[in-house]
Amino acid sequence: MTIPTSIPEKWITSKGNTPQLFRYLEQKYIDQFFNRGLLKLSSFQKFAKHPDEQRRDTQEGQNVLHGFGPDRTVLISARYGRNAFILSTSAREDEELLKTFSPTYNGYFRIKHSTNFGKAIANRIRDFVQGFEGFCIYADQKIMSQQLSQPTLDDLETRLDSGSLSLDNIFATTSELSHPAVYFTKHSRYSHQYEYRFVWIVSYDVPDGILVECPEAIQYCEKVT
Repeated sequence: MTIPTSIPEKWITSKGNTPQLFRYLEQKYIDQFFNRGLLKLSSFQKFAKHPDEQRRDTQEGQNVLHGFGPDRTVLISARYGRNAFILSTSAREDEELLKTFSPTYNGYFRIKHSTNFGKAIANRIRDFVQGFEGFCIYADQKIMSQQLSQPTLDDLETRLDSGSLSLDNIFATTSELSHPAVYFTKHSRYSHQYEYRFVWIVSYDVPDGILVECPEAIQYCEKVT
């Protein structure tokens, strides 16, 4: 079975060839996926309160956006992901990595064609808007710098009242600084996981997670355990 081709323009893939990926899980959930196509997607909200330290990150989706120019600097603290479903995988096939998740995780499967896998799942998500995939970016501080077209305070002031700031212009500046990378930043203490992430943006605030039934995605995967 092939996936519909109605959304390719809505999917952004990392540059270069996409790698084979490994999804570490409890064996019963691996069996559910290959039997019925059932797959649990998570969220940043879920990551923030996960009981397992290896999967808990309270700073997921939170970044400092740094806009700079010849004479002015803009710093905006922003949080992303309220409307994003997330699936974490690893580019590392390693028994030692599996052991870091034990005893909860005791198996894994291989994703052979990541982009087709991500698109197939996107077609099963209500009100899907856009999707991304790519490697996580590891750093001790999550500060993202970018040159702005007009990075001056005058751009943020309303023309009606020069003493106040326009929320519309602040949001416009935040949007200019934002790009898909804001969904992929993680603290460097997690770098051993070699995470490759899928992000599905929707038009509503997501719950902690969602169970998707997508048998079309099975063809792009291979059962290992």
